[in-house]
Amino acid sequence: MNLPAVTESRGAHLRTIERISLALGVLLVAGAIIGCALRLQLSVSYGVLLSILNARAIRFFGERLARRQSVGLIVVLFQLKLLLLGALIYLGLTLLSLDGIGLCVGLSVLPLSIVVRAVQWGMSAPASNGELVSNG
Repeated sequence: MNLPAVTESRGAHLRTIERISLALGVLLVAGAIIGCALRLQLSVSYGVLLSILNARAIRFFGERLARRQSVGLIVVLFQLKLLLLGALIYLGLTLLSLDGIGLCVGLSVLPLSIVVRAVQWGMSAPASNGELVSNG
């Protein structure tokens, strides 16, 4: 098994996803500033901030812990990250009285950036000319 190359490939994908989510987040916040009410602007911005922090945490855990081969530790840390993210969403909705739709739109930046990266990576694959291609 070629484990270092796989780890480097994952790290490159995670860095690209983080950059794409940052770019999409900036575009989304700029669009919200131009065309939405103040409460919706705050909601979208808060969602984008949480989404970018989530992408950063995924990259941090993915790069550092993939080398350790400790699946249990990765699962526990990802669950703690999700618990913290859920608590921040709850606090934003209750204390800041954020708009739920705007928050969901802001939080959708990370899944959208993952889809953009998958399409980008798939488009760069060599053409198979109708033949079945196996990965190993």
